[in-house]
Amino acid sequence: MRLKILLSLLVFFLVACRSEEPAEPTLQLAGVNYLGDLPTLVASKNNLFQKHHLNLEVSLSESGKQNLDDLLAGKVDFALMAPTPFTLDKLANADTPRQGNEPVILGNLLHSTRMNLKGRNIQTVNALKGGKVGLSKGTNAEYLWWLYTVFYQLDADSVELINLPVTELGSALVEGKVDAIVTWQPWTNRYIDEYADQIEQVDGSHVYSAKWLLVTTRQMAEENPEYCQHLLEAYVEAIRLIQSDTDIGH
Repeated sequence: MRLKILLSLLVFFLVACRSEEPAEPTLQLAGVNYLGDLPTLVASKNNLFQKHHLNLEVSLSESGKQNLDDLLAGKVDFALMAPTPFTLDKLANADTPRQGNEPVILGNLLHSTRMNLKGRNIQTVNALKGGKVGLSKGTNAEYLWWLYTVFYQLDADSVELINLPVTELGSALVEGKVDAIVTWQPWTNRYIDEYADQIEQVDGSHVYSAKWLLVTTRQMAEENPEYCQHLLEAYVEAIRLIQSDTDIGH
């Protein structure tokens, strides 16, 4: 009888200890509603984050700049973005001591083509002189526009930049509020589908090949390297899955 009581107490003790173990924290990752962020969508849909021991909630915003703002505000733990908002933040804070929320790059997930949309009456980029170009400032679209002005030797001061949310660029173009817009996927295809022959498209691959960054804070990278490692492993598997399944990208 004494042995049975001892065993019962031992089992109870083990169960009690196990229930007091801290649960894995829920981490927040901010992706973007963008074709280049396909690895995030594939990893989430196929439960790859959970497979690699991460309790992760994924949200999708409209731009990497918004994701960076949320990362710096402590709203998310990981963020996807193009290099432009990351670089602009570094330049803006070059002389400012940073705390633990300083953004750092964990990996580059993508090299792809960026697109520029233009109005039907604009046949060349140089024809935009004296006109208006709509884009979302602080995003990679602004950097792409600068590259266009350099590549085509267009005086940047001869074109007025109109800062608009990416969701408003298509309507601004067809309504004549701007003469051209600079945007990214999936917005490029959305506007082409919505406005059909009212707009034309310029391929940007000869000017720029995009990069897609996975970013976290220095504090997260230093204090929780295992989370960062698991996240990278999940992305590696997602990218391999994309490369092996030709139907995923369609």
